[in-house]
Amino acid sequence: MKAQPRNGATDLARFAGALGIVWFHAHGPGAWIGHAALQMFMALLIYHMLGADRGLPLGRTARGRARRLLGPWLAWSAIFAAAKVADGLIAGSGVAAEFEPWMLLAGPSLHLWFLPFAFAAGLAALAGWRALTGRRGEGAPGRIAPALFAGGLLALAVLQAACLGAETLEPPRPLRQWLHVAPAVLLGLLLHAAEARPDRLVALLATQAGLLAAGPWAGLALASEQTLLGAFFAVAAVSLRLPSGDLTRALGALSLGIYLCHPLFAAALARAMPADEGTAFALAVALSATLFAAALRATPLRALAA
Repeated sequence: MKAQPRNGATDLARFAGALGIVWFHAHGPGAWIGHAALQMFMALLIYHMLGADRGLPLGRTARGRARRLLGPWLAWSAIFAAAKVADGLIAGSGVAAEFEPWMLLAGPSLHLWFLPFAFAAGLAALAGWRALTGRRGEGAPGRIAPALFAGGLLALAVLQAACLGAETLEPPRPLRQWLHVAPAVLLGLLLHAAEARPDRLVALLATQAGLLAAGPWAGLALASEQTLLGAFFAVAAVSLRLPSGDLTRALGALSLGIYLCHPLFAAALARAMPADEGTAFALAVALSATLFAAALRATPLRALAA
């Protein structure tokens, strides 16, 4: 089975998800919904990486993914480190007070954790898919047996429940962030296995609904809702199959740049706007980050917008 042509719905979902994360961090109305986009982002990243596999040696693939993910991580880490130094000097609190040990794993701004985790998770998922299917290249969606897919659904439910439970223990940064999206790595693999298979897509949604139903009695209602929504958005985007064009590709290409730069604009606008962050503040941050990401992609530094 050949890989499916690019789906415009997944690009639109990525763009909307980036704005949702900005909305969450800017504390806009209904902000908790935006946090579900992290699940969707990770699942779609794995899904696209598997679909784009053309059988290159894993080491060569790793070098390409490092340029795309770890390169921007290092660059943005330097940018946010410089901003922290400036903050410390201006506030008179000292430079050392701006940095903590967890930043060695995530970066000097917490949201940067996503890039190194996505690099490692993507390679792990690709190696796992090749091991399961015995194939390298051409994506090969749907090529795992029904029993293996059913086992994957069970593993997804168990992993989600375990990670949601671990989150309630409030582990340190960035372990908590890793736990939050770890199930989405397996979800992305299952999405690739379910592509063009409506029965499997329905089974994925049913699995998420079961976890949601189990959440309240386990005391995990909010986290379960976010997990379900993120999974639902990812499955819906893969299922919808919209035509891919210049506009959808351009919007999808802005998503990671918006995610990476938005804390800078949130910090700057928080100093210029009223303290009660709300709709106006969230809209201003989202618009500023979108325009900056678009402008950045038109320059030789476009790699910073990934």
